[in-house]
Amino acid sequence: MHAAVLEKATGTRILSLYLANKLSISLTELTPIRTDICPASCIAYTGCYENSDTCPYLLGNTLCGKSHYKPQATSSGKRKPYAQVMTLPIIPKIKALYANAETSTLLRQ
Repeated sequence: MHAAVLEKATGTRILSLYLANKLSISLTELTPIRTDICPASCIAYTGCYENSDTCPYLLGNTLCGKSHYKPQATSSGKRKPYAQVMTLPIIPKIKALYANAETSTLLRQ
């Protein structure tokens, strides 16, 4: 509703959040990567932990043991993780910094 009022007042097309995200990804090549993590942030489920169903992290003599996945699967049968972290790959970030004249000059000093 706010976008409609703003669009009418300014005469500028206001993109939906989905279209704004899609446009920014196409312009910057910055596509977030989602990685499953322990709900207590102990580990990321990558590498040798990728297929783990519970967190194997030991703090002293205490095992975390929190579940990787929620008990209910989605309608397609996929299991949903309890927690995820989003990261951006480094190469597109560096390209974006060098694409801007000001930051490119600063990086070369």
